[in-house]
Amino acid sequence: MDIVTKKQNLLNLWLESFVVLNQCFGKLIKAALGLLILVVLVVSACAYTLGLTSQLTQIVLSILNVFCVTVLLQIITAHILQSQQPLMETFAGSVWPTIFQLISSFILALACLPLGLVCFPIMMLSPILGVICIIASMFLFVRFLYSFLAIAVDNKGPIAGLIYSWKLTGGQNYIDVLLVLLILIVSYALIVIFFTLLGVAFRTLIPLYFANSFDLTHLSPMWWIVGAILVILYLFYHLALLTFLLLVFLNRKFQLEPTMPAQKEQEAIFIPLPELEIPAQVATPEQSSHNNPPSLSQTQTSQNAVSAEQPATQQPSGMETLQITKTSVNTTEEDASEITQHLHQVYTPRDKETVQHTEEDRMPTILFDDELAQQLEHQFLEEHKKQHPTQHDDSSEDDNPIQLSK
Repeated sequence: MDIVTKKQNLLNLWLESFVVLNQCFGKLIKAALGLLILVVLVVSACAYTLGLTSQLTQIVLSILNVFCVTVLLQIITAHILQSQQPLMETFAGSVWPTIFQLISSFILALACLPLGLVCFPIMMLSPILGVICIIASMFLFVRFLYSFLAIAVDNKGPIAGLIYSWKLTGGQNYIDVLLVLLILIVSYALIVIFFTLLGVAFRTLIPLYFANSFDLTHLSPMWWIVGAILVILYLFYHLALLTFLLLVFLNRKFQLEPTMPAQKEQEAIFIPLPELEIPAQVATPEQSSHNNPPSLSQTQTSQNAVSAEQPATQQPSGMETLQITKTSVNTTEEDASEITQHLHQVYTPRDKETVQHTEEDRMPTILFDDELAQQLEHQFLEEHKKQHPTQHDDSSEDDNPIQLSK
């Protein structure tokens, strides 16, 4: 995602195109197999009804070619933007962009038709004027280069895609588009030269060392595998060039019209909070443990004195000041009673925490018979007389002796 949201040079985008294509190559292979089946069915239907050499068949194949390129572009774009999209939805979502691209090409052809009618006679009359006409045609080609990408990727309309491409390639971006075309032309020329030399080497070496003649029917399976690998590399390189053009388009698009998350990320500025300092007049917890804790009125007076001595610092707009104070307050019995009442009002115990004592929870009553009760009473009176020998026997009646129940 950073490869398109942050401005990159063209060489970095060209190298990154191979990395992106390598990451989504598996999904592209699945899409290519589905497109191959579709092409075979369409070609078979056209060959059976219209014939392979008819003009309608060529038009249908051209439309199918645009559809295949649109599907591949949408798959690569979904991987670059990290958006999950099923393959069938990609096939269905490529229908209207394909139609819009055809309409856009038709509109562009109608607009350039008068220029072509004027330039052709001029080229026949004067070579210099012909060069001027070619330069004008190249200028229009460069300005409308991103129109098919705007339609295929951004789902823009035919005219909106042309206008967006004209806007994206204006000013200093025109030189950037010329450099993109130069890289594409040089890259395509290199791959053409490489495969041309490879084909000449195969055509020369195979009859000399591996077969009597360059006949595909007499080649071994190993050579068929080598040929399939070369074809895959050829297609991979062409898709890498298409991915490079897509990366350039997305990167310049995000620079021209950044999305809301990118704007917020750029506009977000980290403002550190001011450091909080504790005034020296306020006692620390260690000092307050040794000294007598001040009362509430004394604490408030000291805070007012500290705030009056310290100058007011200017805080940034939109930020609130924060002050930390450490105090200790003496509580009296009245304050304790008020706190207790407040706790009783706020806190209500749950039913599980409430303990209700019933008759069953009490200790059981011990039953005595008459003889045991008389013995215990007699023993108790004797012990009482020994402890209080000066008192009379009648004084026990004035006391409240413990009576044992039976």
